[in-house]
Amino acid sequence: MPELRFARRFLGDPGRMSRATIEKAWTDRTLVSVAVSSACVRRWWGPLLAALCGLSACSTCPPGSYEAGAKPPEGQKFWCTKPNEEGTFVPHGPMIVWWETGHKKSEEHYVEGKRHGLARTWHENGKLFVEEMWVAGERHGKYAKYYEDGRPWVVGQYELGEKTGLWVEYAVTGEKKSECHYRRGKKHGKCVTYSDSGAPYEETTWVDGKKKGPWVRWRPNGEVEAKGVH
Repeated sequence: MPELRFARRFLGDPGRMSRATIEKAWTDRTLVSVAVSSACVRRWWGPLLAALCGLSACSTCPPGSYEAGAKPPEGQKFWCTKPNEEGTFVPHGPMIVWWETGHKKSEEHYVEGKRHGLARTWHENGKLFVEEMWVAGERHGKYAKYYEDGRPWVVGQYELGEKTGLWVEYAVTGEKKSECHYRRGKKHGKCVTYSDSGAPYEETTWVDGKKKGPWVRWRPNGEVEAKGVH
Protein backbone atom coordinates (compact mmCIF):
# COMPACT_ATOMS: atom_id res chain seq x y z
CA MET A 1 0.00 0.00 0.00
CA PRO A 2 1.39 3.47 -0.87
CA GLU A 3 1.02 4.93 2.63
CA LEU A 4 2.89 2.04 4.20
CA ARG A 5 5.74 2.21 1.66
CA PHE A 6 6.03 5.96 2.19
CA ALA A 7 6.08 5.62 5.96
CA ARG A 8 8.72 2.90 5.94
CA ARG A 9 10.96 4.90 3.62
CA PHE A 10 10.57 7.94 5.82
CA LEU A 11 11.21 6.34 9.21
CA GLY A 12 12.05 2.68 8.89
CA ASP A 13 11.03 0.09 11.46
CA PRO A 14 8.84 1.75 14.18
CA GLY A 15 10.03 -0.78 16.73
CA ARG A 16 13.56 0.68 16.51
CA MET A 17 12.62 4.37 16.73
CA SER A 18 14.03 6.60 19.44
CA ARG A 19 11.85 9.05 21.33
CA ALA A 20 13.51 11.91 19.43
CA THR A 21 12.57 10.29 16.12
CA ILE A 22 8.99 9.88 17.25
CA GLU A 23 8.83 13.52 18.33
CA LYS A 24 10.19 14.59 14.96
CA ALA A 25 7.55 12.48 13.21
CA TRP A 26 4.85 14.18 15.26
CA THR A 27 5.88 17.61 14.01
CA ASP A 28 5.68 16.56 10.36
CA ARG A 29 2.08 17.23 9.25
CA THR A 30 2.47 15.24 6.03
CA LEU A 31 3.51 12.12 7.87
CA VAL A 32 0.77 12.45 10.47
CA SER A 33 -1.90 12.95 7.79
CA VAL A 34 -0.68 9.78 6.08
CA ALA A 35 -0.57 7.85 9.32
CA VAL A 36 -4.19 8.48 10.28
CA SER A 37 -5.69 6.45 7.42
CA SER A 38 -7.62 3.56 8.95
CA ALA A 39 -5.83 0.78 7.06
CA CYS A 40 -2.41 2.21 7.85
CA VAL A 41 -3.23 2.51 11.55
CA ARG A 42 -4.56 -1.04 11.80
CA ARG A 43 -1.65 -2.67 9.94
CA TRP A 44 1.41 -0.77 10.99
CA TRP A 45 0.99 2.68 12.50
CA GLY A 46 -1.12 1.76 15.53
CA PRO A 47 1.88 1.26 17.85
CA LEU A 48 3.56 4.42 16.58
CA LEU A 49 0.48 6.62 17.08
CA ALA A 50 -0.06 5.08 20.50
CA ALA A 51 3.48 6.18 21.34
CA LEU A 52 2.83 9.62 19.91
CA CYS A 53 -0.24 10.01 22.08
CA GLY A 54 1.93 9.48 25.10
CA LEU A 55 3.64 12.76 24.30
CA SER A 56 2.41 16.15 25.54
CA ALA A 57 1.30 17.14 22.02
CA CYS A 58 -1.49 14.54 22.19
CA SER A 59 -2.37 14.84 25.86
CA THR A 60 -5.87 16.18 25.13
CA CYS A 61 -6.96 12.80 23.71
CA PRO A 62 -7.74 9.73 25.83
CA PRO A 63 -5.38 6.73 25.63
CA GLY A 64 -5.89 4.79 22.41
CA SER A 65 -7.32 7.73 20.47
CA TYR A 66 -5.67 10.13 18.04
CA GLU A 67 -5.92 13.81 17.20
CA ALA A 68 -7.82 14.87 14.08
CA GLY A 69 -8.53 18.23 12.48
CA ALA A 70 -6.73 21.37 13.60
CA LYS A 71 -7.11 24.14 16.15
CA PRO A 72 -7.02 27.84 15.23
CA PRO A 73 -5.33 29.42 13.39
CA GLU A 74 -4.66 26.35 11.21
CA GLY A 75 -8.25 25.06 11.41
CA GLN A 76 -11.66 25.47 13.03
CA LYS A 77 -12.40 21.92 14.20
CA PHE A 78 -10.43 19.58 16.45
CA TRP A 79 -11.46 16.19 17.79
CA CYS A 80 -10.15 12.87 19.05
CA THR A 81 -10.90 9.66 17.20
CA LYS A 82 -10.27 5.94 17.47
CA PRO A 83 -11.10 2.84 15.40
CA ASN A 84 -14.04 0.77 16.60
CA GLU A 85 -14.32 -3.02 16.31
CA GLU A 86 -15.22 -2.72 12.62
CA GLY A 87 -12.16 -0.56 11.94
CA THR A 88 -14.23 2.59 11.39
CA PHE A 89 -12.98 5.72 13.11
CA VAL A 90 -15.46 7.26 15.57
CA PRO A 91 -15.17 10.28 17.90
CA HIS A 92 -13.66 9.41 21.27
CA GLY A 93 -12.75 12.29 23.57
CA PRO A 94 -13.23 16.05 23.16
CA MET A 95 -14.58 17.66 20.00
CA ILE A 96 -14.22 21.44 19.65
CA VAL A 97 -15.42 23.76 16.86
CA TRP A 98 -14.54 27.46 16.55
CA TRP A 99 -16.17 30.41 14.83
CA GLU A 100 -14.09 32.29 12.25
CA THR A 101 -13.65 35.00 14.88
CA GLY A 102 -11.72 32.54 17.04
CA HIS A 103 -14.47 32.18 19.65
CA LYS A 104 -15.56 28.67 20.50
CA LYS A 105 -18.70 27.51 18.68
CA SER A 106 -19.15 24.15 20.42
CA GLU A 107 -17.38 21.81 22.81
CA GLU A 108 -18.53 18.30 23.62
CA HIS A 109 -17.15 14.94 24.68
CA TYR A 110 -17.58 11.51 23.10
CA VAL A 111 -17.12 7.96 24.31
CA GLU A 112 -16.94 5.29 21.60
CA GLY A 113 -18.78 7.52 19.09
CA LYS A 114 -21.54 8.70 21.46
CA ARG A 115 -21.89 12.06 23.18
CA HIS A 116 -21.22 11.70 26.89
CA GLY A 117 -20.90 14.40 29.53
CA LEU A 118 -21.26 18.17 29.44
CA ALA A 119 -21.79 19.79 26.00
CA ARG A 120 -21.81 23.51 25.28
CA THR A 121 -22.43 25.71 22.23
CA TRP A 122 -21.83 29.47 21.98
CA HIS A 123 -23.20 32.36 19.98
CA GLU A 124 -20.75 34.03 17.61
CA ASN A 125 -20.39 36.90 20.08
CA GLY A 126 -18.94 34.47 22.64
CA LYS A 127 -22.05 34.25 24.84
CA LEU A 128 -23.22 30.79 25.91
CA PHE A 129 -26.02 29.42 23.71
CA VAL A 130 -26.80 25.89 24.94
CA GLU A 131 -25.55 23.88 27.90
CA GLU A 132 -26.68 20.29 28.30
CA MET A 133 -25.68 16.90 29.69
CA TRP A 134 -25.41 13.66 27.69
CA VAL A 135 -25.13 10.04 28.77
CA ALA A 136 -24.27 7.34 26.22
CA GLY A 137 -25.66 9.35 23.30
CA GLU A 138 -28.83 10.61 25.00
CA ARG A 139 -29.63 13.90 26.71
CA HIS A 140 -29.82 13.26 30.44
CA GLY A 141 -29.85 15.99 33.07
CA LYS A 142 -30.06 19.77 33.03
CA TYR A 143 -30.72 21.63 29.77
CA ALA A 144 -30.41 25.40 29.32
CA LYS A 145 -30.59 27.67 26.25
CA TYR A 146 -29.70 31.38 26.25
CA TYR A 147 -30.28 34.42 24.05
CA GLU A 148 -27.34 36.28 22.50
CA ASP A 149 -27.35 38.80 25.36
CA GLY A 150 -26.99 36.01 27.93
CA ARG A 151 -30.57 36.01 29.18
CA PRO A 152 -32.21 32.59 29.69
CA TRP A 153 -34.38 31.28 26.87
CA VAL A 154 -35.31 27.73 27.86
CA VAL A 155 -34.58 25.84 31.08
CA GLY A 156 -35.51 22.22 31.71
CA GLN A 157 -34.29 18.71 32.24
CA TYR A 158 -34.00 15.45 30.32
CA GLU A 159 -34.16 11.87 31.48
CA LEU A 160 -32.71 9.32 29.04
CA GLY A 161 -33.46 11.52 26.02
CA GLU A 162 -36.96 12.63 27.08
CA LYS A 163 -38.16 15.86 28.65
CA THR A 164 -39.06 15.51 32.32
CA GLY A 165 -40.17 17.78 35.15
CA LEU A 166 -40.72 21.54 34.82
CA TRP A 167 -39.73 23.33 31.59
CA VAL A 168 -39.73 27.13 31.46
CA GLU A 169 -39.45 29.31 28.34
CA TYR A 170 -38.65 33.02 28.50
CA ALA A 171 -39.17 35.89 26.07
CA VAL A 172 -36.17 37.91 24.92
CA THR A 173 -37.36 40.65 27.30
CA GLY A 174 -36.92 38.28 30.25
CA GLU A 175 -40.62 37.66 30.90
CA LYS A 176 -41.88 34.10 31.15
CA LYS A 177 -43.63 32.70 28.06
CA SER A 178 -44.63 29.31 29.43
CA GLU A 179 -44.21 26.85 32.30
CA CYS A 180 -45.09 23.23 31.56
CA HIS A 181 -44.54 19.92 33.31
CA TYR A 182 -43.38 16.85 31.41
CA ARG A 183 -43.22 13.13 32.03
CA ARG A 184 -41.47 10.68 29.67
CA GLY A 185 -41.23 13.35 26.96
CA LYS A 186 -44.90 14.39 27.04
CA LYS A 187 -46.73 17.23 28.76
CA HIS A 188 -48.13 15.91 32.01
CA GLY A 189 -49.64 18.15 34.68
CA LYS A 190 -50.18 21.90 34.62
CA CYS A 191 -49.05 24.08 31.72
CA VAL A 192 -49.25 27.88 31.97
CA THR A 193 -48.70 30.34 29.11
CA TYR A 194 -48.12 34.05 29.67
CA SER A 195 -48.97 37.25 27.80
CA ASP A 196 -46.32 39.70 26.56
CA SER A 197 -46.70 41.62 29.81
CA GLY A 198 -45.77 38.54 31.83
CA ALA A 199 -49.27 38.01 33.26
CA PRO A 200 -50.83 34.51 33.11
CA TYR A 201 -52.87 34.03 29.93
CA GLU A 202 -53.99 30.39 30.03
CA GLU A 203 -53.61 27.38 32.30
CA THR A 204 -54.31 23.86 31.06
CA THR A 205 -54.01 20.37 32.50
CA TRP A 206 -52.34 17.55 30.57
CA VAL A 207 -52.16 13.78 30.92
CA ASP A 208 -49.61 11.87 28.80
CA GLY A 209 -49.46 14.57 26.15
CA LYS A 210 -53.20 15.24 25.91
CA LYS A 211 -55.30 18.02 27.41
CA LYS A 212 -57.39 16.49 30.17
CA GLY A 213 -58.90 18.29 33.13
CA PRO A 214 -59.68 21.90 34.05
CA TRP A 215 -58.51 24.90 32.07
CA VAL A 216 -58.82 28.65 32.52
CA ARG A 217 -58.03 31.75 30.44
CA TRP A 218 -57.54 35.30 31.74
CA ARG A 219 -58.00 38.79 30.31
CA PRO A 220 -55.08 41.26 30.38
CA ASN A 221 -56.60 42.89 33.49
CA GLY A 222 -56.47 39.57 35.36
CA GLU A 223 -60.18 38.74 35.15
CA VAL A 224 -61.23 35.25 34.09
CA GLU A 225 -62.28 35.26 30.44
CA ALA A 226 -63.27 31.60 30.11
CA LYS A 227 -62.86 28.25 31.85
CA GLY A 228 -63.93 24.68 31.43
CA VAL A 229 -62.88 21.03 31.56
CA HIS A 230 -61.28 18.95 28.80
